[in-house]
This record gives sequence, C-alpha cells and structure tokens, in this order.
Amino acid sequence: MLLSVPTAFPVEVEIARKGVFRSRTHYNRLGLLRSRRNSRGNKVAMASGIIGIPDSLDLNVEYLPIPTHATITEHEGHSAEEPYFDPTVPRDVNAFRGKTAYLSCRIYNMGNRTVSWIRHADVHIISVGTYTYTSDQRYFILHDNTSGDWTLQIKWVSAKDEGTYGCQLNTQPIKSYYIMLTVVGKMPDQSTYPESWWEKENNLQHRMLADVANVPAAYIANEGDMYVSLGSTLNLSCILNTSDSQLFWYHDGEIINYDSLRGGITIIVEKSNITVSTLHIKNTSIEDSGNYTCSPSNANSASTVVHVIKGECFGSLIVFVCFFFSFLFFILTLIYLKCSESVDEGCDASVC
Repeated sequence: MLLSVPTAFPVEVEIARKGVFRSRTHYNRLGLLRSRRNSRGNKVAMASGIIGIPDSLDLNVEYLPIPTHATITEHEGHSAEEPYFDPTVPRDVNAFRGKTAYLSCRIYNMGNRTVSWIRHADVHIISVGTYTYTSDQRYFILHDNTSGDWTLQIKWVSAKDEGTYGCQLNTQPIKSYYIMLTVVGKMPDQSTYPESWWEKENNLQHRMLADVANVPAAYIANEGDMYVSLGSTLNLSCILNTSDSQLFWYHDGEIINYDSLRGGITIIVEKSNITVSTLHIKNTSIEDSGNYTCSPSNANSASTVVHVIKGECFGSLIVFVCFFFSFLFFILTLIYLKCSESVDEGCDASVC
C-alpha cells in the first residue's frame, strides 16, 4: 500500500539497475518523460508521478530532484486565461537568523487552481492552498486576493532552513517559481559602534548602521509616539534602503488584514532603489491604538506607538499643553494637601 500525494514538480532521476527510485526521506513511484546521459555518463530521465511512504522497503536507487528549467514563465506570450508568475518578485531572499523569512510568489490569471509550497531539499510539501501539511508551527501561509501574492512565512529561521523553495501551480504541466532562501547572521548590536552613531533622530541609528554594516534596514518616518484624533485617518510610512524585499505591517503583533470587515485599510508601496510602504487607516477608533510594526523580509523591523484620542487634546502641541496643565494641577493638589496636613504646625502663609 502506498500513501501518496501528487508531486509538485518534475524531477530528474538517475536510473540504475532496477529502475526504481529512492530519496533520503521520501519514496516515489515515477513516470518517465524523457531520458538522456548526464555529465558522469549515467542515464537520467525527467519524471513526474507520486511521492509517498510505502509499507515495504524494496527501493534501492537514489533519485536526484532538480527543478526543470521550463517551469518559470514570463509576462510575454500569455493568453488572457493562462496563469503565470510575476517574474519581478525576488527569487533570492535573505533573512536574519532568529527572525521571520517571507518567500513570495505572485500569480496572475490563477482561476480555480491550487498553489503549493515545496521545500526542494527533501521534496517536502509544506502547504496546499492556505493549509500547511507539517507539524512545524513556524510555517504559515499569507494570501492577498488583491495582488495575487502567496507568501510562505517561516518564523525563527536558522541555517537549516536555507535552500530552494518552490511555489507551484497545479497546471498541466505544473508551473513553478523557485526562491532561494539564505539565512545570515544577526544585525550587529549597538555596542559594536560609536555612541554618536546611535543618535535618536528619525531612526538615524538604523540608517547609519545599514551604511556601515552594508545590510538592509527599515525605519518609520516621524519616529516616536503618534497621536491622532478619533475618526481621522492614520498614515504611517516605512522606508527600507533596498528594493529587494517584501514589507508586512503588524498591529500589536498581529499581521494587518487588508480584507477585514473593518474596511478602510490600504497599503501603497513604491519601489525605486528603496522601498516605501505607506499604511492608511481611515476612520480610526480607540481599538486602532497600539504598536505598529513594519517588518521587512530581510531586515530588522521598525516600530512606533499610535494613540487614538478623544476630545480636544489633539496634535503634539495641544497634547503637550493638556499634559502640562494636568501635571500642574497634580502639583498644586499635592501642595494643598501638604499644607492642610501641616496647618497645625504653622504653614507659611505665602505658600498656603
């Protein structure tokens, strides 16, 4: 008996004596498509078929999975109905160790077809649609209906996560978009650089660190706590010093859902030699207060705190005045109470 699921892409296999194929972690029943000789003189064949786990161990020949070169499509030459991948989406992604990696593909004319994510090293099927086929809780699928983006999120990445991942569409033949994930060391900490580099001005420390360490860095314009009035529009801009990255917005640790019933949430992304992602939230409510984080796929994140306030205490100047008079009232109240307690001891009339 063979428990099986379809292969996500054709593989190149090396044919040996019994013509049966084996990988290190999966066993396969494969249909040959065409054969040739490889550089070592061995006969190889392109094949597709079934990946499964058999109940008997009678397979004895290694197979070598290699992505076919005909699976990546371009914009040109497609019919109106033919699905294809956006070739401008980055195929090389860097992620810092311990951070979250985002691997994205964008599909046009997808129709009712299904998207799968495959880890190429062991031909492991990570997901089908938005459902993950793994016990590893670090994997999550993000899908944006508007843009057609399918993003594989991998939390707390380590060196073992490096390698090629395939975003695959169940067409005939199967179409694939391959992305190489590279895990790099952590960003250098503050103690590595002179204190003058860490001046707090529009996240200057992040930009200067990026220049010196030659690594991507993000910062949010107008750093510091932000105050907006109830019912107004919140605008946050995140700037990344590279165009080769995906940006995601989080509110209090939860990824912002642009398609939520709340409505009024839009993202505008501009790319040149840098990336600028602007978050617009209309008709703000008290629930929109909290921490907002801009999280790039290959750089440290940047955060700010937003306060949605009622009444007339709005704007940085007015808020300062409100806080000042509140503090002054508090001090005068303390003086009054102190004088009341010490009246029997003879409080100075000029103070009381």
